[in-house]
Amino acid sequence: MGIYYFPVVTSLNLKRMSCQNPGQLTWPGQDAVTLSSRMDFTMTLYLRHYWKDERLAFPSSNNKSRTFDARLVKKIWVPDVFFVHSKRSFIHDTTMENIMLRVYPDGNILYSVRITVTALCSMDFSRFPLDTQNCSLELESYAYNENDLMLYWKNGNDSLRTDEILLSQFFIEEFNPSNGLAFYSSTGWYNRLYINFILRRHIFFFMLQTYFPTMLMVMLSWVSFWIDRRAVPARVSLGTLKFYPQSSSALMYSYVG
Repeated sequence: MGIYYFPVVTSLNLKRMSCQNPGQLTWPGQDAVTLSSRMDFTMTLYLRHYWKDERLAFPSSNNKSRTFDARLVKKIWVPDVFFVHSKRSFIHDTTMENIMLRVYPDGNILYSVRITVTALCSMDFSRFPLDTQNCSLELESYAYNENDLMLYWKNGNDSLRTDEILLSQFFIEEFNPSNGLAFYSSTGWYNRLYINFILRRHIFFFMLQTYFPTMLMVMLSWVSFWIDRRAVPARVSLGTLKFYPQSSSALMYSYVG
């Protein structure tokens, strides 16, 4: 069997994104994005590759494709794409492995897989909660350099779909794919795909969670000035109310930066 040169076209459908820290305080509805002192983010996505392998072409009178599951994937050539700065990742397997292979009569192939990946991102919390985070997810072939395999996005910016992404703490200011080359001194140049995104924190979320309750408690503590000075228990109780939101805020932000 000879060596084949495969141009591989990629598209991606992003279903969910989060920045997770197991030790951090969270509230119901806050699971979309939380701060992370570990400097990482998590994505759940559909990754789809397209290429042509004439060895898999077959005659068909109605020009219909054939669809297969993960069992055939282990018997044919598929792109060995990996996430460059990944900490951990896995393919979903409920109830079966979430892998689909579709072969067309002319040898064109669609390979789709559902993946959750956690990757590194150097975040800057110095302006929290008015911060903006710049992160990227990078894909690359592990074994095949640019002489053996070429990676590129199928439809440019339209290759990345994020219509269903709604984040409680962030606005998605920018989300676009790009491509480039990566050089390794021992093995040469490799095609690399980038998913670049910019997230700006939603200040209104923290106004409701932190600033507004704090101002309300402080204003409520002022009522103690209008209470008879001999009613010590009532004055002390109202006076200490202002410390509760401050202590909860300190606990909430103890993992930041």
